[in-house]
Amino acid sequence: MIAKPNFHSGSVFAENLSVVEMRKLEIKFDKPIYVGMCIFDISKVCLYEFQHEYMSSMYRNKCKIMYSDTDNLIYHIECDDVYKNMIRDIARFNTSDYPADNVYNIPLANKKIPWWRTKIMVRNRIRWTESEDVRDENGWQEGH
Repeated sequence: MIAKPNFHSGSVFAENLSVVEMRKLEIKFDKPIYVGMCIFDISKVCLYEFQHEYMSSMYRNKCKIMYSDTDNLIYHIECDDVYKNMIRDIARFNTSDYPADNVYNIPLANKKIPWWRTKIMVRNRIRWTESEDVRDENGWQEGH
């Protein structure tokens, strides 16, 4: 028995009593650990590509990441109308959970990208974006 590849250990308690511990030859790996880790890695790659290939090339030094976590990037963007840019490049954004009658006239699109959500926080230095949304104490408003 000790020559088998699944041998783990053995103990002799008496002349007629011993114990041999064997490992399983086959295991059922049905936990989502590897799948979850792969999804997490792919999500990070998609966020990095969005940042470096789209946002950085479009806004250059007028776009800064203020906060990020596993599936969010929060930007400070200086431009005339970020919603106009979103509408022009709607294929890059998941706006499927926006209200159909949103104040920015952003079309509902890309529900097929379930992990990608778009929330834009807007503050113009010259004038506030016209919206019914409530602004926080810093003057930020959430565009949905």
